[in-house]
Formats: sequence, C-alpha cells, structure tokens
Amino acid sequence: MPKLNKQKEWKQQYLLLDEVSQKSPKKVLDRFFDGFHLDEAREELWNWLVTALSKDEGLYDDAQNRIILISFYEHLSNLIEAAWIIRGRNNSK
Repeated sequence: MPKLNKQKEWKQQYLLLDEVSQKSPKKVLDRFFDGFHLDEAREELWNWLVTALSKDEGLYDDAQNRIILISFYEHLSNLIEAAWIIRGRNNSK
C-alpha cells in the first residue's frame, strides 16, 4: 500500500477539502463533473489503471498490490457513478 495510508494522523481526516467544500460537498461534485462527463471520468480512470498495471516495474509488481488497485478501481468507478446520480438528482430540483 502507498505510504499515505500508513500515516495514522491522516486517516479519517479531510486533506484536500477546504471548509467551504466540507460544508457544501455538492459543489465538489459539480466542479468534478463540470470538468469530466461520466464517460470521460470512466475513460480517465481506465487509462490510469492500464498505465499502472502495464509498467514493467513499480508499486504494482506484487500481485497483492495489483488486487488492491483493481478493487480500488472498481470502488472508485462505483463512487463516480453514484456521485453522477446524486448530482443529477440535485440539479433537477
């Protein structure tokens, strides 16, 4: 696993969201999907996975790390789709 995950003080804390974004996370979704439509987000995520797994050497040399990456990819894909639905529902109100 990447070193970031081993930093206990960083677990369960917001690292990138400022106070405004924490109070209004819908705006974060809006900014993301203003930059990437659903199909574009899927494509970028897929390209990221393929690039990581196709390198001859690196973090994903180990089979366990590849399994973790693929699982993360699947969960992040689901999260992106769920965020797309949430954003769409909120925009139609």
